[in-house]
Amino acid sequence: MKYVSPSSLKMYERNPEKFYVTYLSKAKPPRPPQLQVMAIGSAVDARIKAFLSDEFDLVELFESQVEKQNREWAWKHSEDLFEAYRASGGLSDLMQDIEHSVMAPAYEFDAVGEMEGIPLFGKPDMFWVTEGGIKVIVDYKVNGYCGASGVSPTKGYIKCRERDGSCKRYPQPSYGYMGGLEVNMGLGLDETAPDWAMQGATYAWMLGCEIGDPFVVQIEQFACRPSGVRIATHRSLISREFQEDLLDRYKNLWYNTDWYDERLEQLAAQIKKDPKLWDMF
Repeated sequence: MKYVSPSSLKMYERNPEKFYVTYLSKAKPPRPPQLQVMAIGSAVDARIKAFLSDEFDLVELFESQVEKQNREWAWKHSEDLFEAYRASGGLSDLMQDIEHSVMAPAYEFDAVGEMEGIPLFGKPDMFWVTEGGIKVIVDYKVNGYCGASGVSPTKGYIKCRERDGSCKRYPQPSYGYMGGLEVNMGLGLDETAPDWAMQGATYAWMLGCEIGDPFVVQIEQFACRPSGVRIATHRSLISREFQEDLLDRYKNLWYNTDWYDERLEQLAAQIKKDPKLWDMF
């Protein structure tokens, strides 16, 4: 491996055999086909970025992120979710925020860096800097769209919007301001959504932040149910303790990437011949 990433760390911790076959095996089988649950998030991401920035052609970006077998379905369904985002007022709020960036917001870029000798890689959805010098990492999440019952917005949001423009706040957090942005100061992202915090902290490090530096992670969550979608904006901090522990987890992964397993090598070779065998994971 040349580097580690939030996705590889998550796989290593939750399914080490799949991690080995995916990242370490000599057979290097092709990645599993993209599922609809992943395609819908990539499709919405493409629509938002193409709307916000002239540097992207929607069709080109969409096709680069959504595999062929999912394109017809994802094009139709992502259009509805994007329109819900626009109608709710979430998109216009985001646009007003980034108007105050001291740099041109950056989209769709590879972030590569090191923390204490550990090479890291990620792909933030958006990055900008407030007039007060606070770095803001923005990520889009589509949750529950392909599930039978869907999901509720993750706790700790600062705003939750309906398609009709109505909006409510999460009842408990204590709000404050950083760099002119309203932030949930009472609940850290590591408390409400550790996987999101893993991504956000990693991206922040690769964008020049050290552990303990101030930065904000903003998640635009599409919380979907069969009855409709709600757009929850999360704008949170990540604790020093979580970041220190996260770096230790990356070290544990990086220093264990030289292991060899003959049984998993054989399995990887079988998957290379028959990709349907990915289903066993």
